[in-house]
Amino acid sequence: MKKLGLNLHKPDKAYQGYTLISPMEGTNTYLIDMQGIIVHRWQLPYRPGDHGYLLDNGHLLIGCRTNKGPVNIGGKSGMILELDWDGNRVWDYEEPTLHHDFSRMPNGNTMVTGWELVPPETMKEVKGGVAESEPPEGMWSDYFREVTVQGDAVWEWHAHEHLDPEADAICPLHRRDEWTHTNTCHVLPDGNILTSWRLLDQVAIIDKATGDFAWKWGREELGHQHDPNLLENGNILIFDNGWHALTAPSPGSRILEVNPNTNKIEWEYKTQPPWEFFSSFISGSQRLPNGNTLICEGMTGRVFEVTHEGEMVWEYVNPFYGPDERFGNANRLFRAYRYDGRTNCRDGISNLREEDLANKKVQVMAGNDDGTNASFWSLLEDHGFSVVTATDRKTPRYKTHIRRKVLAGADGSDANGDGSNGSAAKAALQEFYEGTVKLVVISETNGCKKWSTLWTGYGKIRASACFSWKPTRPKTP
Repeated sequence: MKKLGLNLHKPDKAYQGYTLISPMEGTNTYLIDMQGIIVHRWQLPYRPGDHGYLLDNGHLLIGCRTNKGPVNIGGKSGMILELDWDGNRVWDYEEPTLHHDFSRMPNGNTMVTGWELVPPETMKEVKGGVAESEPPEGMWSDYFREVTVQGDAVWEWHAHEHLDPEADAICPLHRRDEWTHTNTCHVLPDGNILTSWRLLDQVAIIDKATGDFAWKWGREELGHQHDPNLLENGNILIFDNGWHALTAPSPGSRILEVNPNTNKIEWEYKTQPPWEFFSSFISGSQRLPNGNTLICEGMTGRVFEVTHEGEMVWEYVNPFYGPDERFGNANRLFRAYRYDGRTNCRDGISNLREEDLANKKVQVMAGNDDGTNASFWSLLEDHGFSVVTATDRKTPRYKTHIRRKVLAGADGSDANGDGSNGSAAKAALQEFYEGTVKLVVISETNGCKKWSTLWTGYGKIRASACFSWKPTRPKTP
């Protein structure tokens, strides 16, 4: 069994950033750094249903499992919730039939997916599945619905109206409680919808204007796949679970990069033996800017990063277990996402400098210089900040790996090194607030809490790198 938490990190090869996870058996979403340290947390009103991701403004958009729906099938949610950086509810959309996935659109609307019953006459024509295994209410299928900020439906698409009952047959090993089991709802830049039907072993692109299929692929190649997503080169990245698959004689998953123009697999990641990488359900993958691929082996709660050549350069196992009615004590992850602090941070460093710190000479004092925060300090320097590390100051109180809270005045006058010299800190804050200088840094590495907190004249800025900077009202430590 893999060790929980961080198992591997090769800084020279891994793509540096922050990874978002939403443990499916808990009620929290976490943002972790490359060391596996939690740098931010959102507390949720419900368990995830099934995952969340960050919007460009730093808000968390996440599905929540309300347990109010009519369907008792994996992937149920019931609510899409948008939370700001501090966990305040910004927007929500509640509908009992919602499940699995959703996509915020450029116009501010949200595309959601939900269950609906297949008309009885159509259900009789659908091929495949275990004979006579339909539940009393009938067979479920899926819809896509575009909803406005006000929650009004402005567009819908119904799978049972477009699929072929014979050609789009259900996996023969699965009961006939649902036809499709959609697990992906991704709105593409051109407005079309990229989706995945687990029970059909098929991914597809739906032409939003006509409702027709622009592309369908996967029969006799995929095995209950998840998370197709569009790459910059136009190819589609797919997590092929390898479950009930003709191409997987033994348990084993794959990551495939498929060219939709030729239907050819242009890149593949798998292991030997195959079962060293395997998740029979959930899971996802993300192509990173440096060409590496982040993989979420959802069944085991493992997230890892591999190079184009297949070398593993980062690995983390979700340590947050919880009870589940189907799986017992589990640590599942539906998906995981890596974010680049340079381009995806909340109220990013450029905004902080230009809007909050304009015309101020800023000095940063680091609590450690062991390389852990190298990318953070480099980012500061890229934007014209002056960085002074602990070693540069040659002050014993600011050695690396500080194991207690340290408050340093901008002039280093907190000789106690524990934040007790409040007058010096207060004076430093007042100077900064008046626009005359500098910055204060608190570094805390105590038990499971490990983060940096910046204090400026604008108040406390919760931070570990730029991802958590949020100016608030001036405070005194």
